[in-house]
Amino acid sequence: MKRLPVLVKWFVVLFLQLIASQVITFAGSFFFPNMEQPGVTSPIPFAVMLGIAMTAGFFLVGWFAIRSGWLEVPKQYTLRLVCTFIGVILPLFVGILLVHTLPAGSPFFGISFLTGLLGFHLPTWIKK
Repeated sequence: MKRLPVLVKWFVVLFLQLIASQVITFAGSFFFPNMEQPGVTSPIPFAVMLGIAMTAGFFLVGWFAIRSGWLEVPKQYTLRLVCTFIGVILPLFVGILLVHTLPAGSPFFGISFLTGLLGFHLPTWIKK
């Protein structure tokens, strides 16, 4: 039963990370109001902007959870930031290579969310 609160904390942090990445991405979209279909007209800058926004959402919530003691894991903030960015940006660039665009509803966005979350939590599972 001691394990249950730890799992609940993990799932709450994962959920908040997803929400924060969506909110930051939505707020970032206001900086580029004239782009009608950014994933189609200019996919590489769009992927980089989306990668930075999603990374910020995942990392800031995770950083706060670790800093406040909600998650009792090794800190390794730099490694977490780098792994999160690589996890987010890699599927987007693979999507650009395969499809040449990132249209709305592309499955690469969902894959990018999952690999970004895995990238943030990967240093927890790697033993030094």
